[in-house]
Amino acid sequence: MGLWRNGVLGLDPHSAPKEWQRDGEIQVLVSEFKKKLKGEPNNLGKIWRKSSEIAAFTYMIPIFLLGCASVMASPQVPHMFKEYFGEGRAYIMQGTMDGASGLLGLIFISAMGKLSDVQGRKAWVIVTGILQMVPGLVFTVVPNNLWFYFVANIICGAFTGTLSTCTAAVSDISSGIRRTRLIGAVLSFTGLSLIVMPIIAGNLNLVQARNGIIACAALLFVFVTFISPETLPEVRFRYLRFS
Repeated sequence: MGLWRNGVLGLDPHSAPKEWQRDGEIQVLVSEFKKKLKGEPNNLGKIWRKSSEIAAFTYMIPIFLLGCASVMASPQVPHMFKEYFGEGRAYIMQGTMDGASGLLGLIFISAMGKLSDVQGRKAWVIVTGILQMVPGLVFTVVPNNLWFYFVANIICGAFTGTLSTCTAAVSDISSGIRRTRLIGAVLSFTGLSLIVMPIIAGNLNLVQARNGIIACAALLFVFVTFISPETLPEVRFRYLRFS
């Protein structure tokens, strides 16, 4: 295998076993990435777009970051609602907030999809991802007036299109069984964040939760802007196409 990867045997790469080909692709990717770090001409952008597994992975990270940010302050919400609205109204207010947010998401989700078709997957992963983090940030900044959190949560419910945009991006670059597998992997990252983050979030105070949400938003913006490839051939917001 090592001799084949190094080209010593002079074999045709297409005649080699698939696992050998994959190892060769990884070596080429690492080589091109090193060229980019050195400022030398490279084909990293082309390889990035052609490799559906790698491109799909770059759309799994935003889902994980969004899931982490969404539950960063959530362990403290029920208690704060009871203190602010009273025990009799707390569950009604929280249920109303979640229901209205979900209704707006249902109404606007198709519009989010159409906008991502026109303006690009990257743009709308960034917009919807960061806007979905806003309610948690508002909660940690203004904990003494939960009406701000209540309203922000409902309004930002209209932008719950990050997951659907990421799965659409994966669908753009894959087909058949591979598409099914990659979309399943994207969805698994949502579950991963909901398993890992509540354990950590339960030990955070409001300041730590706020800093965590800001860090997740910054990481999402930087990662999607500079790492994730645009999966549509033509988009209007070309300034987001760095790869």
